Amino acid sequence: CTVSAPSSTAAAPNGHDASTDSNETEWQCELETRSRPISLVALIAGPRPESMSAISSQVAGEATGTIQLTGNRDGAIHLIFDRFEVRDLEVTDPVDPAGNWSNRCAMVDGQLTVTGDRLVSPGLRASTDFATANMEGVCSRSLTWNAICHNPSNFLDRMDGTLTAEIDFASLQQSLPGVLPLRDQTKILSGKITLTTEPLPSNGREGRRFALKTDELRAHVIHSVIAIEPIEFIAHVSYGKGLMGVEKLCIQSAFANAVGHGDWQQGSVDVEAHLALLTERLRLITDLSGVDLGGSLNGTLRWNLKERDVWRLTGSGHAFDLQTTLNGETTVHHNRLDGQFDLTGRWSGRS
Repeated sequence: CTVSAPSSTAAAPNGHDASTDSNETEWQCELETRSRPISLVALIAGPRPESMSAISSQVAGEATGTIQLTGNRDGAIHLIFDRFEVRDLEVTDPVDPAGNWSNRCAMVDGQLTVTGDRLVSPGLRASTDFATANMEGVCSRSLTWNAICHNPSNFLDRMDGTLTAEIDFASLQQSLPGVLPLRDQTKILSGKITLTTEPLPSNGREGRRFALKTDELRAHVIHSVIAIEPIEFIAHVSYGKGLMGVEKLCIQSAFANAVGHGDWQQGSVDVEAHLALLTERLRLITDLSGVDLGGSLNGTLRWNLKERDVWRLTGSGHAFDLQTTLNGETTVHHNRLDGQFDLTGRWSGRS
C-alpha cells in the first residue's frame, strides 16, 4: 500500500495534510493495493480501531487497484479509480444467515469529483456480478426523494448528464438470495432490466429522455419453466422555469399499454390494461396470497389550459369483467363499468 502527499510533509493514513505546493490542492493521497484483505484496506482508509474485529469477522475478500484522492481548498474532493477491484467478497450476518451474500468481482473505474452539493464525473463505471452502472455529467447530492415527489422538476433541474444501469436478475438472485420477493422453489434463469436517462433538448427547452426496458424473464418454478414478456417504458420530458411537460410517453407490454404527449398546458394519455394477465404473470414467480385482479380497462385523460390560469380536465374510462380481491375477500365485481368526468379549475401557478 502506498500513501503519498503533494509536499515533503508525510501524510497520515487517512490522507489529511494541510501543507501544499499548489494554489488549489490542500491535500493528496494515493492508495495502491494488490490482493490485500478488505479488512486491511479498511484499516488504511481510517476506520475506528474498535470496529476492526467486527469488519474482519463479517467481511472477507481481496482488493486490487489504485485510488487517488485530492482535496481542494474549497472542500471539493477529486477521486480517480484505476480499475479498483474487490474479488471474492463474502459478507456474513452472524444474527441472520439469510442475510449472507457474495460477489465474485466488483470494479470501479473512472473519475469523480465531490463538491458541497454536486457529484461531477467525466466518466465513471461501476460493476458487480449482477449489475453495471455508468455516469457522465453532473447530479445533485442534496436532492431528496420527498423533494422529487413534491415537484419532479427538482430532479430535472439538478441533473445534467447521462446515467445508465443494467441489472441481471439471475445473477442478482445468486449473489443476494432473498432480495427478490419470489415464491419458494423459484429460480430465475435469465432476464435483464436496463435503465437510461440522458439529455434530450426539445423546442428550445431543456429536455431529458427516460427509458426502461426488460427482456424476456425466464424462471424455473417447481417442475416447469415459465416466461414473462418484455416491458418497455419511454418518456421524453421537457422542463424549464419550474414547469415540466411530457412530450412523449410510451409503455408497451403484453398486459399494459399507454401512449401520451403534451405539457403542463395541454396533453393527453390513453391507457389500456389487462389486469387478469398482469396478475397471472406475477403469480408465476411471486407470492400474491389473498390478492387477485381480474378484467381489463381502458381510458383517456385530456387536459388543457383555457385562458390565463383556468384549465380543463376531461376523461373517460371503461372496465370489463372487473374483479378485485384483497385478503381473500372480493371487494369489487362488475361485468362492466363506464365513467367520464369534465372538470374545470383555476391553475395555482405551481408546477
